[in-house]
Amino acid sequence: MNQANVVLVPDLTTCVTDDDGPVLSYGPLSVCCSLGNVSNVSMVHACKTPCHDYAVATFGHLIPKSERHLSCEIENNLFLNMIDARTPDKFSIDMFNAAMDFMWRSFEDKRHIVVHCNQGASRSPMLCMLFMAKRLRLFRESDCLQTMLDFGKQFLFDPSDGIVRFVGGAWKHIR
Repeated sequence: MNQANVVLVPDLTTCVTDDDGPVLSYGPLSVCCSLGNVSNVSMVHACKTPCHDYAVATFGHLIPKSERHLSCEIENNLFLNMIDARTPDKFSIDMFNAAMDFMWRSFEDKRHIVVHCNQGASRSPMLCMLFMAKRLRLFRESDCLQTMLDFGKQFLFDPSDGIVRFVGGAWKHIR
């Protein structure tokens, strides 16, 4: 990553850095508009409305319907059909694994990974925490609850009951 390509954005929380600058960050919907198509950024849009809906409406004809329901990848953007649900039944292992795989490819390509949801407090930090635990091994991967507690001590993190219950039950299946 090249420091000259780093864009500073209000409301962006950076979780992981290297010598060249930010590696993994998250925030609210406003970061999506602020970063747009910055060349060295890969963005995970963890919100059904407006991002996933927009991607499917605009680019849906390019992607088979079966492949765009839960997630839709377009260039350096992954759009997730994810809402901040109060119950775990609104989430899917496939959604989380698509995010982990996309983030890992971006990490290997030395791109700044930015994850956003509508408020920047639940879905986006949860995805960052999972990436830090599962792929970067920065937390004790075997203990979901302790990982959430440790992450919450360091970063803004106010996950909904639904995502906490889903991730707790799916911890061993999210890769």
